[in-house]
Amino acid sequence: MSKGKTAVQEIINQVNNMQENCTVDTSLRPQRKCLLCGTPGHYQKKCPGVKEN
Repeated sequence: MSKGKTAVQEIINQVNNMQENCTVDTSLRPQRKCLLCGTPGHYQKKCPGVKEN
């Protein structure tokens, strides 16, 4: 390969490595909370603490 193609290939490899290392960890994002009881993991419509009539 020519020098130009080698440099481009190195840049592509670096970008691919960065993408593999930059996965989003969803556990670090704040979760939405229920408006009724304030606990994360469910919404107001499906709140287990509310009895339906």
